[in-house]
Amino acid sequence: MLIVAYKINDTLVSNYQADTGACSGIILMGTTLVISGGNLYWIIQQFLDFSCYNYYIMSTTVVGIVLMYGLVLTRPRKDASVLTSSIASFYCLYLQWSALSSDQDSQCNANYDTAKNTTSQIVIGLGFTVAVLVIISGSTKTNEEESATASVGAHIIENDETTRYDEDIEGYKVKNKGHIFAISSATITF
Repeated sequence: MLIVAYKINDTLVSNYQADTGACSGIILMGTTLVISGGNLYWIIQQFLDFSCYNYYIMSTTVVGIVLMYGLVLTRPRKDASVLTSSIASFYCLYLQWSALSSDQDSQCNANYDTAKNTTSQIVIGLGFTVAVLVIISGSTKTNEEESATASVGAHIIENDETTRYDEDIEGYKVKNKGHIFAISSATITF
């Protein structure tokens, strides 16, 4: 989901930078405001729908979301923005809502045993799945192009030259069991 959030952000920001008019800027700001506003509404709605011990879970999620929005100000990545934080927050809120809606205690879960809630979970989950598949498959590369998804995650994966094959067990080369993924400060900060 993070790759998709960065891909959406990259596309909207490049359109904004290439556009001489205000339309792309309005779309970028509008998308950010709509998703952030939706997140705020969804947080409030979850506090109204779920009670009991769920307040601890929801409060922890809210703190994490505030930190995601706040970390954008420190610019841990050059492509980090409020839009990427809002998309990631929206997905976290969906996961939390889906999990809390599964609580079988009807006193703690106002959505328990409602067809509307179950249908909404399926539709939103399908929406996420379709969006991710379309965006990632649309950004795959041909032989002469660099993949947009590969460039987004390029700092995470080590180069082929750094992979060593140390052991030869029964005729098969076994990769060194050291770091498979490089750990950058941006990854740790996020």
